[in-house]
Amino acid sequence: MLRCVVVDDEQGAVDILRDYIGQTPDMEMGASFRDPVEALNYITRNGVDLAFLDIDMPNLSGMQLAELLRERKVMIVFSTAYAEFAVESYEKNAVDYLLKPVPYERFLKAVERARSAARKTSPPASAGGKNIFFVKSGSRIHQLDMDYLLFMKTDGHYVEFHSVHGTVLSRMTMDELLAGLPAGCCARVHKSYVAVLDKIETIERDHVLIAGKEIPIGRSYREEFLKQITYAGN
Repeated sequence: MLRCVVVDDEQGAVDILRDYIGQTPDMEMGASFRDPVEALNYITRNGVDLAFLDIDMPNLSGMQLAELLRERKVMIVFSTAYAEFAVESYEKNAVDYLLKPVPYERFLKAVERARSAARKTSPPASAGGKNIFFVKSGSRIHQLDMDYLLFMKTDGHYVEFHSVHGTVLSRMTMDELLAGLPAGCCARVHKSYVAVLDKIETIERDHVLIAGKEIPIGRSYREEFLKQITYAGN
């Protein structure tokens, strides 16, 4: 069974490949994305065998995304309307290169090449790297590791990611932040703060202490926050 993702900023192209995957035996649709950064985070935290990537996308091209996925050992099939990218795509070790519009027969050839490649290599890592995720800051995409992250603070339409290495500022909402974090590692303690649980040194009535900094606990968040904490004594 090949677990797949589709990344394309055109919804019509996503729908076509989703339909092809759905009607092809031994293929499973993991997820589809129009935002390549969201796709990068998903693939980093989930087991993916095969990724269909558009090349010409805003913020992060398919070529750049493929380079970031190189260590994940995800098989790549590029899908684009531009034939001139073909040579470069194979330099990225792509399994195949599909020109839009993609006929189903040509899609099946790409899938067979992927299956052949999978048989020749060891299975890709499935769900490793769950403590790593990516955020966009300006023109750069930063890899963040939960082992070094301390807490997050929202400020208007931005989130500050505070780690032992410094601070990264990214434009996103609190809901987007919470949805993108690895599960079980963090807790919202205030309307503006999310704490990394294993970095909390002490918990007081109105704040937690992380790396010597007092992070406020909002009254409406305290009860739910404490449910996520296991402690001994009374």
